[in-house]
Amino acid sequence: QVPQAELYNLYPHNENLPTNIYALSSPFYEMNNIAWECLKKFNNLQTLCLMGKVSNEGLDHLKDFPKLQNLHLGLVMFTNKEFEKLSQLKFLHGLSLWGEDIDDDALKNMVNLQSLRILKVHGRKITNIGLKHLAKLPNLELLDLSFTNINEEGFQYLTNMKNLYGLTLRQVPINIPLSELDIKYLGEIQ
Repeated sequence: QVPQAELYNLYPHNENLPTNIYALSSPFYEMNNIAWECLKKFNNLQTLCLMGKVSNEGLDHLKDFPKLQNLHLGLVMFTNKEFEKLSQLKFLHGLSLWGEDIDDDALKNMVNLQSLRILKVHGRKITNIGLKHLAKLPNLELLDLSFTNINEEGFQYLTNMKNLYGLTLRQVPINIPLSELDIKYLGEIQ
């Protein structure tokens, strides 16, 4: 983890920075252009965790990290259409998104992330329709839809997720105990 002041000190003064950093966590409250320019030096990043706000413009900078495999965005502040920009991350295996504006349309715009194996997406505007969109991601193994409005009726879409073996649902409006859900939807999901 690189504190904000230290990351700013790296730019543009030191041209001898190591470029073999593969994982970076940034505690910035908001990623501005200077912060993105600092991060651009680490073009071998495979894991990037941004705890602060990421805007529409911020997503444009993700193209600077062609080897990115895992991305965590702590406070999503971009529009649904902008989710399409995530599809430029061809090697993305893990994605974690938090944001109150994430909804079903945003998930619809993520169906091109065919290499995705782990997805954590939290937002109260996500419903069963969003789960239907996610069912088009054939390689999903772990899915966390906590803090969404997915309910037991949406579980029918899980049958399309042949590789799914882990499902996390915290604080979702499921009205019956999980032990009573129709096993045909849950199969081997843990």
